[in-house]
Amino acid sequence: MYDASEFSSYVSKWSARSQRYQKNMCAPVLDALIDRVYEEVFLRRWSPEREAALVDRSRPMIDRLKVFYIGYAEMVLEYKWSRIYLFSGLAGASISRRYIKLVIERIFRPVINELRCEFGFPPIEQLEITEPELELMWSLHGSIFYIAVRQWVYRFPVPSDINKTIEQLVEGFYANAKNMMQKVLSRNLPSYVYEKPKCASPSDS
Repeated sequence: MYDASEFSSYVSKWSARSQRYQKNMCAPVLDALIDRVYEEVFLRRWSPEREAALVDRSRPMIDRLKVFYIGYAEMVLEYKWSRIYLFSGLAGASISRRYIKLVIERIFRPVINELRCEFGFPPIEQLEITEPELELMWSLHGSIFYIAVRQWVYRFPVPSDINKTIEQLVEGFYANAKNMMQKVLSRNLPSYVYEKPKCASPSDS
């Protein structure tokens, strides 16, 4: 198991840019520690089952999003998880960057693709993901993670019912995604009328 206090000590000193510490620090030891923390805190807590359920088109898309993000929030709002994520980012460590790449590939891209299917637009393999789509994903994730910032950084009260709050955030995200895709993606479609794909989920039938 990783030692969270040991890691926090490393990154705190690293972020302070102490020349004496950097000169004496053994880089391979720090790299190995970072790899171990990343595997224990981020990879081992990643749920392949939840990820698979997100693209299960036998269920309405809005329901899939709510279930997924309620489970996801349980992880990112946890004290040690959010603390390590913030410390690593401030210190310039690779953990936060590696995790963001994971999130983009295994959450952002699938969600955008499923939403396109839901609203009758081409899959991401046929039409490249647009900047507004990515920014909308960032806004949802930022809203969820900021609850952790309020709680563990600012020590400010957070919603009494986190699950309800997550559901409300997802509902707003879903509605905004539909409006945004209709405006943005319609401009990028071929001149012919695009026929809604058969993959659309029952929630939009």
